Amino acid sequence: RFQGCCVVVMRTMDGKAVVKMPDVFEQELVVDFRDLRPLEPNCSVSTHSLTRSDLNGRLGRINKAETLEEGKLKYVTCLWNASINAWEEHKLMKIAANKVHPMSNLGELTLGNHHEWLQWRKSEKHCNFRDAAGNNHEEGSHRFPIKYAGRASLHSKLLRSASTGIGIFLMYAIRFPNDFEKRRHSSFYQKPRWPLLVWLHGAGGSTFFTQTKKSLQSRGLLFAADHFVVVSPHCRWTWKQKPGQWVLELVESLQLASWVDESRTYLSGCSMGGMGTWELAAAQPRLFAAVAPVAAHHHLEARSTIAEALHRMPILAVSSTADETCSLQEERSLWQALLQRDAVLQVEISDTYNHMALFDAAFCDSVFLYRWLLMFRKTQEAEARDV
Repeated sequence: RFQGCCVVVMRTMDGKAVVKMPDVFEQELVVDFRDLRPLEPNCSVSTHSLTRSDLNGRLGRINKAETLEEGKLKYVTCLWNASINAWEEHKLMKIAANKVHPMSNLGELTLGNHHEWLQWRKSEKHCNFRDAAGNNHEEGSHRFPIKYAGRASLHSKLLRSASTGIGIFLMYAIRFPNDFEKRRHSSFYQKPRWPLLVWLHGAGGSTFFTQTKKSLQSRGLLFAADHFVVVSPHCRWTWKQKPGQWVLELVESLQLASWVDESRTYLSGCSMGGMGTWELAAAQPRLFAAVAPVAAHHHLEARSTIAEALHRMPILAVSSTADETCSLQEERSLWQALLQRDAVLQVEISDTYNHMALFDAAFCDSVFLYRWLLMFRKTQEAEARDV
């Protein structure tokens, strides 16, 4: 595993490793061998090049990694038996690391079948994301809202139907820019890269492009569809809970793709998603070039942590005095804590929009928020400060 992403080591030389990313990333990388980690327990793999041909192409689950005395890595693996629809728990096998292919933690994501214009509930791809923790999930925790249910592959169905959990599968939606296919195939010498906008919905909300059908042709969403790779994680937490840290793993994985401009990664969200914007950005500020919490709230006990972590982060905060849900006064206290640390903070306050209307005001009626974000890039100096 490299930076949270499952990779295949192609060859090694002088302390470096050439690793093949999942096909959807469209690139190989040369990395420091010390930055690679064995696959975790419960990671899903497929087998290949085994002496017994009937075992090749089988779905497997890592039980544990074992390093032999000569330095070779093997995985104790449990295989899925499709004929009985169960794991062969009693037949654990030791398989060399070069004879298993890890399944992509980005699920069924592909670059094909791309829509070149916005269409209601057809423009986004819905995929499963598997975090790196390998925690078992309780029965039923894999069920997702109908509006998030993409067309699952056989592989993901097998994973979710297993009687013993093999890790947490979490949903996200992704949409590629309108000119994605055209520019990818017309640029021979240098692959185009697009900014990555990670958007967090509010409680009970939906994806970025399925908030309302009416907003789909708004000036703001059309601009976003032209200029960003937009990712909408399914925010399964509540107002009282901390945001899911798996979102940061998802961002880290996507930043390795050849079509993502890592230096222009932005985080934004509305309502509960605004709270998630504050707290996730504070957890890993090095991942983002700028953030934009809208109609946001934050946990009071996290205020000083957020202010300290984000005082070098460009921030655009959008709120309203007419917001009856999220206290403007509490947000002002956070803004003040940031300004006391000389933060790069811009605040836009409305006197008319209520809580429910702030999504349209910030993301649909104007392109200001998007253009503001695009003014900023991550720099190596900024990343070094955040480490």
